[in-house]
Amino acid sequence: VPSPRRTDVPILRSLSGFNNIIGAVVITQKRVRTIECLIDGNEGFAKFARAGGVNCTRRNQKDGRAYGIDPTFSRFSTLFNGKHVASEFYGGQLVSSTGSILNLSSQPAEGFVGPDGFIPFGFFPHQWDASNRRQKNQSWILPGAVDEFKLFFDVRIGAEQAGLLLTYIQDGRFIDDS
Repeated sequence: VPSPRRTDVPILRSLSGFNNIIGAVVITQKRVRTIECLIDGNEGFAKFARAGGVNCTRRNQKDGRAYGIDPTFSRFSTLFNGKHVASEFYGGQLVSSTGSILNLSSQPAEGFVGPDGFIPFGFFPHQWDASNRRQKNQSWILPGAVDEFKLFFDVRIGAEQAGLLLTYIQDGRFIDDS
């Protein structure tokens, strides 16, 4: 019979064998809005930029729109679960158009579009309440974190769960051109 873990003694978790993790790991991404590149009304440059897939950014304007995909609905991900029905989890402003996702990928559309005909977003800004599928109560929103995307790795998760989170981040396209 295995003995229960002692709760009065903290579990030591190490990073690279030399540093102990004493709190959660938080990854914060600040995205910026992109605009069409048009320099001094130069339409030729704008066409050149479009052909190369280049957009210019608005430096001081954060982009807090949901983005990415939920890889549990993508046949290209090891997290895919064909038994899930996207509309039971997502709806309205929680879904993306097929075209915006496919602009980020050379893979065919049918791998991303769920049986409901839409693609669920994978990442939402800090001010979004994922549990209730709406904007958070204003008292729960940190003023400096509006339009930021945060990922939390709790120190209590095991290696398998951490691996699943990393797969979600990669397959869901947390890191992209924006």
